Amino acid sequence: YAKWIKVFFVRYDGNQNSSGSAPATQIKIIDKPLTLETNSGSLERTGFTFAGWSTSADGIGTEYPPGGTYIINSDVVLYAKWEPVP
Repeated sequence: YAKWIKVFFVRYDGNQNSSGSAPATQIKIIDKPLTLETNSGSLERTGFTFAGWSTSADGIGTEYPPGGTYIINSDVVLYAKWEPVP
């Protein structure tokens, strides 16, 4: 008989990147931690430095470092977080 496993989707958004590409969507299995993507697609934004991922496009949401762990059992879009180059 079939055994169903609940999964969640972690999607990535370049958030106004000027070049490169956001990582592909990851699948998270319920109750299992997921290692988040790094900036593997070489995202760049003119005048800014990539600073990780955020649950909000404006950067004030929950922050996750590149390669960090996501443990929440829900779908999420993670936006590239950008910091101005000094």
